[in-house]
Amino acid sequence: MTRLAQVIFGVLVAAAFGAFFVAQELKSSPSVVQSFQLKYRAISPNGDLRLDVQRVTFRLKHTDTVDVAVVDDADDPVRTIASGIRLRRYRQLKPSLVWGGRDARGRIVPDGLYRIRITLRGEGRTVIMRRAFRVDTTPPNVRIISVGPSVAPDPEVLPRRDQAPARIRFDLPAFHGRLRIYRLRPAPVALVARKSIPDGEHLVTWMGRGPGGRRLAPGTYLAVIVTRDRAGNDGSSIALGADGLPDPAALTPLPRRGVIELRRRSVR
Repeated sequence: MTRLAQVIFGVLVAAAFGAFFVAQELKSSPSVVQSFQLKYRAISPNGDLRLDVQRVTFRLKHTDTVDVAVVDDADDPVRTIASGIRLRRYRQLKPSLVWGGRDARGRIVPDGLYRIRITLRGEGRTVIMRRAFRVDTTPPNVRIISVGPSVAPDPEVLPRRDQAPARIRFDLPAFHGRLRIYRLRPAPVALVARKSIPDGEHLVTWMGRGPGGRRLAPGTYLAVIVTRDRAGNDGSSIALGADGLPDPAALTPLPRRGVIELRRRSVR
């Protein structure tokens, strides 16, 4: 090895050791922003009062004045949620900062990932926190697969000769799931029965009865599955109006899946 090569090799080794020790020092020293907390992994700012806002809190290693903003997945600023907050060292920020999922113009932001950017005026630096959260305003699209025991899309008829209940199968696993039974005919359309569905289930049964186990009158009924996603959005197998009843447009023609006929006696 020539003298020049030896010198270059020694410089590289020294630089590597230097970088190693700097990295170790950075790893062992506390972050300038500590105890950073997001209340929720996802929010849905749709006004239903479930997970409508994100809450943020943290503390600093050194006393400083901070500005706090929400940034999108490209690190572009979306909205400032606090400005000029004086925070003493190791004091957790209280109360938490709140962001309602809207940009600087008050518009609901697009669905996607968002992060928190903290500017420390005294240190002249900005920190974008690694932990992201999601804005999600899209309801889950749950579908009824069949109303059985048969898996065919034809209406189920109750009561059956074997006294078996209607078995309503749906595609998404239930989360805060509910079965809603609506009477379609005779008019008017009305909610006549409801039932909770355990989380994770893809099946719920119904015996053709209403509150208190009362047998419902003969007619045409519609089973509707309602389930919720992790951001708090409710989705239903049939579009529901503000009054909680099926949207009339969704009933013309009648859905192929979810219709149950109640008759005075079994025909099967």
